[in-house]
Amino acid sequence: MSEKSKKKTEQSRRHHYIPEFYLAGFTSSGDKEDFLQVFDLKTGKKWQAKPKNVAHERDLYRWEGVVGHEDFLEVEAFQKIDDLASKVIAKIIREKKVPAKDSEDYFNLIQFIAAFKIRTPRSQKEYEDTTIQILRAVTNVITQSEDRWKTVKKRALGEEGKDLSREQMREVVFNESKFKIEVPRESYLATMSERLQYLIQILGDRNWSLCIAREGNFMCSDYPLVLDWAVPPHKHPNRYPALGDKGSVVAVPLDKKNALLGVFEQERFSSIVGERLVALINFLEGIYAYRFLFSPTDDFIWLKWDRTIGNSDEFIEWIKTLRTNHSA
Repeated sequence: MSEKSKKKTEQSRRHHYIPEFYLAGFTSSGDKEDFLQVFDLKTGKKWQAKPKNVAHERDLYRWEGVVGHEDFLEVEAFQKIDDLASKVIAKIIREKKVPAKDSEDYFNLIQFIAAFKIRTPRSQKEYEDTTIQILRAVTNVITQSEDRWKTVKKRALGEEGKDLSREQMREVVFNESKFKIEVPRESYLATMSERLQYLIQILGDRNWSLCIAREGNFMCSDYPLVLDWAVPPHKHPNRYPALGDKGSVVAVPLDKKNALLGVFEQERFSSIVGERLVALINFLEGIYAYRFLFSPTDDFIWLKWDRTIGNSDEFIEWIKTLRTNHSA
C-alpha cells in the first residue's frame, strides 16, 4: 500500500465525534485552520490544537463485518448530517433567527443536535454501563437458587453451559478484579438509527431560541447537548431532568457567540444575553463533558454555586475535586 493510501485509510478510521466545522466556530477567527484551546478535565492540562486534531477516536463507529462499508456511519451517515447542518447553522448565525418548525432547515438542525446524544464516547460509555447493570441484575435473579439456575442455564446455554456452575457464573459477572465484561461496539451502533429518530421527535417538539453573547464567549465540550431544569427546585422532581420533561431546558452552543435554548413552554425568541447566562451554559457544558472542553481562548467564564463568575483555572480545580470525590 502506498504512503498516500495508508494516510487516507488512517484518516477514514479517525472518527470525529464532534465535527470540524462545528469546532471551527469556537476558534478565534471561526476558521477550521485556526486554533482552539483544549482543556483536559482528566489531566488538568491545556493546549492549543486545530479542530481536525481533536475530538476524534479511532474506529469509534467502525462496524466490523460490513465488508467494504465498515466506516459507513462516519463517512456516509454522520458526514451527511454534518454537511446539511453546517449550512443551516451558518444561516442562523448570519440572520440571527432559528428556522421555522415546518422547514427542511429546522429538521436538519434538530437532526444534528440529536446526533450529539448518540455519537460521542460518553454516549457509548453510558450504553455499556447500562448494559452491564442489566446483565448483573438479571444474573442476580437467575442465580438466587440452584434450581432456578439449572432451569435457566439449560434453556439459555444448552449443552455448552452444562458444566458452568452458579458460583462460576456469579464470579464472571460480579468479580471485576478477575473478569472484564466487554459490550460489543456493534450492539451499540445497531441502536443508533432508532434512537436518533426518537431524539429528533422529542427535541423537535421544543421551542428553540437564539441567545447571542454580549460579553464573554460560549465554549463547547465533547458532549455539547446539555440539559437542566428551568424551574425552581420546589417545582421539579428531585432528579436530573430527561429530554421529554416539561420545565426543563436544553442548551447547545452554535459557536463562541451564539447558543440555542430549547424549552416546551416558552415562545421562541432571539436576544442578546449577558455574561451570567453565558457563564451558566458554560458551567453546564463543563459538567456534562466526558473529558474535553474547547474554547477560543485559554480562559472561560462559568457560573459558580455562589452565583459569582469563575475562571477556567477555578473550574478545572473544582471539577477535578468533584469527580475525584464522586469516584471514591
